[in-house]
Amino acid sequence: MDTVNISNTIAAKVRQTVAGFPKGHVFTAEHISIELEVKQAVQRSLSRLIEEGSIRRIYNGIYYKPEASRILKGRVLPPNIDQAIKVITAKNNETIQIHGALACNRLGLSTQMPLAKVFHTNGFSREIEIGGARIKFLHTNNDQLLQYAGTNVGLAISALHYLGYRYVNTEVIEKIRSQLTSRAFRRLQKASLPAWIKEPLNSLDHG
Repeated sequence: MDTVNISNTIAAKVRQTVAGFPKGHVFTAEHISIELEVKQAVQRSLSRLIEEGSIRRIYNGIYYKPEASRILKGRVLPPNIDQAIKVITAKNNETIQIHGALACNRLGLSTQMPLAKVFHTNGFSREIEIGGARIKFLHTNNDQLLQYAGTNVGLAISALHYLGYRYVNTEVIEKIRSQLTSRAFRRLQKASLPAWIKEPLNSLDHG
């Protein structure tokens, strides 16, 4: 098969795969199951789809299949930020944890809502923008802080670290327990945590 036919075959495969994605889907070139040796041809095909308006590039190597709003007269909706973050961090093989300020808000420990989405990461620190939203990633070497990432237990761990030893007491723990299932709270009690968190945690029964 000559080079032109190979290129056309790859382009057809890329189009077919993208067509199969639901509207609003966020993906990378790696999500298209084609051999790595033709990666450049895949990128060229994706670039053509961008030119046609079939997909959009929302970040380096991250693509979005546009979804039109039924309410806003066909206006293209922004990508789902949480889905985009999940794809980006999976691509970079990094673990992220919601920053304590947002964790406190979600757990009802604070009424303050951060202007930007901030995450702790074992990857590198950076700030990006997706769909008009600012997202910050702050590097940490603290493995305790990254425990149970993406779960309510991880949310609680991040909130407790953010509050600090001066503000973590049984009252705060009770508020957190009210937001967790009994099983999740037991996991929190068994997590690797500093003594100033462990003591008020273990002063309560397992629920």
